[in-house]
Amino acid sequence: MNLLGRESVLIAAAGTIAGIVLTFAARGIVTVAFSPYLALSFSIWPLPGALLGLFCALMLGGMLGARTAVRQGLEEALSYQK
Repeated sequence: MNLLGRESVLIAAAGTIAGIVLTFAARGIVTVAFSPYLALSFSIWPLPGALLGLFCALMLGGMLGARTAVRQGLEEALSYQK
């Protein structure tokens, strides 16, 4: 369970970082593509709450997978022969 918990934290942290990077990349693309037509404003105050919510959602997904793995047996849950 400890190993699965650590794996879930790593996956959640990677997903959080990827989400942040992709959000700023999308903002840059939209700004370049639609700058004559659209003005984007960005507020930093909701960022901590959004990060916490994203991390919790990713941890929940990881823990549901871990629960399934424990219930079915680790080898069977991780096998590709289903």
